[in-house]
Amino acid sequence: MKYELQPDCLAVVVPGNLVSTSVEAFRLQFDGILEDPKVRKMAPKTMELDLRQARQMDSAGLNLLVTLVKLGRERGFKLRALVANPTLQRTLQFTRMDRILDVVPVAEPAELAEPA
Repeated sequence: MKYELQPDCLAVVVPGNLVSTSVEAFRLQFDGILEDPKVRKMAPKTMELDLRQARQMDSAGLNLLVTLVKLGRERGFKLRALVANPTLQRTLQFTRMDRILDVVPVAEPAELAEPA
């Protein structure tokens, strides 16, 4: 998973679908990112999840987002999701996830450098 520290923001590119077969690996990667000493020292105010590569999300993916929102509340950051797929946007609206995290409709996939 690629991530980048920006002023007051931790930008993370999620490389695929948020479904039950991938969520546990993503959860472990998020744990590693959030425990990175550089990230902890910076204490970002926003975690931006780039979901432009995601085409599907199931209940396990929604659960991961809820977990990240709760973690953000504990650590003092807000969660923002960049979403390109209209079906994914509707899923986040229908499940009212757009009320607990910022959902930003976007167009093309993101390219971030590997962390240093």
